[in-house]
This record gives sequence, C-alpha cells and structure tokens, in this order.
Amino acid sequence: MHIYRVVGISESDTMASYIFNTNDGGNTWNQQFYEEKVHFFRVRFIDENNGWAVGFKFPDITIFSAACYRTTDGGKRWDKYDINDVIAYDISIVDSDTAYLTGFGLDFSSNLYKYTS
Repeated sequence: MHIYRVVGISESDTMASYIFNTNDGGNTWNQQFYEEKVHFFRVRFIDENNGWAVGFKFPDITIFSAACYRTTDGGKRWDKYDINDVIAYDISIVDSDTAYLTGFGLDFSSNLYKYTS
C-alpha cells in the first residue's frame, strides 16, 4: 500500500511544497516532488499510478494561479497544468482520463473545471 503526504513550508521569503510517499506504513518516507512558490491543498490517487496534486502557485504577491500536477507513474514524474486566476483546493478523480477540479477565483467566485485526456 502506498501512502502520500503533502508538506508545505513557509518562511519569510519563500513558500514551497513537498510530496512524500511511503511503502512501509509510514516507517520511512521518500521525497517524490518539490516545488517552490507552490502550496498544495490536496493530493489524491485513484490507483497505484494515477494521481493529482492541486493548490496554488504565486510567482509574486499579485499573481495567483492554480497549481495542478498529474502523475501517471506513481509519482516518479509530475506534469504541470496551469489555470490562471484560480486557487485550486480540491480534485475528484473519476478515472485515469477524467478529473474535476474545484477552486475559487480572485473575486472569490466558485469554479469547477473538468480535465479529460
């Protein structure tokens, strides 16, 4: 069984997120992903290989966009998908080809996005 955990750090001059996984029930953790200026709210997998991490990124204090990363190989590689002016806070994965992302805009309007491959 694979377990995934997101860890965010925030210091005075930077914010970053890590994704770790464990194969032994949490005795040891392996870093799989690191990204600066990103904050993840959710990581979800539908099976051993297919998963998403969502949150927001901010290159500077005036620009926000959704941080959406998808893996199809169990987290060895994460592909980035950008959605401007949205902060993503959750994702529902239907199958390996379809996912729904929820978030809110800078005006706090609710948004729902559908991903299909």
